[in-house]
Amino acid sequence: MMPSYTIDGQVCQIEIEKRHYSNDTAFLDSKLPHEEMIQIIDELAPPSERGPQTMNFGREYMSEYAGNSVTTFADYKNVSINIFREASSAGDIVATIQWKNRKCQ
Repeated sequence: MMPSYTIDGQVCQIEIEKRHYSNDTAFLDSKLPHEEMIQIIDELAPPSERGPQTMNFGREYMSEYAGNSVTTFADYKNVSINIFREASSAGDIVATIQWKNRKCQ
C-alpha cells in the first residue's frame, strides 16, 4: 500500500499492489486474488465511509475492457475505486482509492 497525503496530512489516495520483496525473497507474480483485493479495499475505505454510489447499474462494481486490460470501478460520493488487471489472466495487479474531497499535494 502506498498512500498519498493532503497538505494537512490526511490520506487522499491509496495505491494497492502485491508486495514484491520480503525477507530476502522476490515475488515475481504481481497478482492478488480479486476477493483479497476487495477485502483490502473494504478495510481501507469502509462502505459506511464511501457515501452513496453515484453510478448504480444494479452492481456495486462495473468493468471496462480495453485491449488486454480490464478496469473495474465503483464511484461513490466520497471516493472513487479503480482496480486494474490483465484480461487474459486472473488476479488484480493494482487498485487505487481516491478521496474526492481531499486534494493530494
